[in-house]
Amino acid sequence: MMNTFIFFLVLIHVSGTLYAPRLLISRAGRSVTIKCYYETTSANRHGRKYWCKESTNRHSCQTIISTNDFIHKDYEGRVSMHDSPQSGILQVTMAQLVKTDSSNYRCGIGNKNAYGFYAGVNLTIWEGPNMPKSPEILWGKVRGSVMIQCPVETAKSSMRRSFCKMRRSGCSLIADTSMNKGKQQEGRIIFTAGNSSETFKVFINKLRKEDSGMYKCGTGMSDDNASSSIIQLEVTEELVFFNIVNDTATTYEPQTIWTSPQSYVTATNEVYKQRLSETELNLLPIVIPILLGFLVLAAAVIIVFLKIRKRKKGGWLDLAGPKCV
Repeated sequence: MMNTFIFFLVLIHVSGTLYAPRLLISRAGRSVTIKCYYETTSANRHGRKYWCKESTNRHSCQTIISTNDFIHKDYEGRVSMHDSPQSGILQVTMAQLVKTDSSNYRCGIGNKNAYGFYAGVNLTIWEGPNMPKSPEILWGKVRGSVMIQCPVETAKSSMRRSFCKMRRSGCSLIADTSMNKGKQQEGRIIFTAGNSSETFKVFINKLRKEDSGMYKCGTGMSDDNASSSIIQLEVTEELVFFNIVNDTATTYEPQTIWTSPQSYVTATNEVYKQRLSETELNLLPIVIPILLGFLVLAAAVIIVFLKIRKRKKGGWLDLAGPKCV
């Protein structure tokens, strides 16, 4: 069932400046909250934010709620929106969910729903038993690293462990344990043993924007294989990434994975404890010019003081008495 959802997810548009979960599954009668993250540029902070429902042909998108004090009459009393421009977070909550709420939605910025920046979200409302979980979402920053934990079926622990990216044509293999390091995208993809015999870890280093997408990892990798998991990876710019970090309030210790005696990579999941040191480095371009400015100002004051002192000495000499002719 989950793989059926993923087939449609690869068609969902995700903007370069707006990030949101691509697939959410919730039960009928409950509520769901969607958080969309955006770059805190002046245009984005002051622009119109909206949440709309796509038509079946996806050529139009009916506004449900927007920051222009608009709420569609069919959703009055069960939809709300909160925008935090300084944090770059747009939050939408839909309550009293019904089956007909299952659809593709857009979380966007702009005067028109068909233009501007938006992120596509598929919301599926479940009525029966055995509701599947929404895919785990991992956040990473450009040129950073993430760790993905994958399941291993005990009975198939000797099978090949694989990692693939969901596409229209199926799951495209990225790396597996049969590949040598040279084939694993030049060392960007690293497999390691997990914390137990039931898991293994995949590290993706030197993240790129195009790494964003839906992934599947595990053993066997058949469509009905229970020992596989679906993960959504979103790679963002650094400023958006740290806004997400502050919002989720989750911290992971960096882990060092040795690839050879000469080189190593530092990988982390979602959040970097390096924020403090990076902040200090970011302050250097500001602090150094200020210090230089103080030094120049001090030098100017000293020069003016010396000139005034010299003039006063010259004046006392003129007042000493008339010169003989």
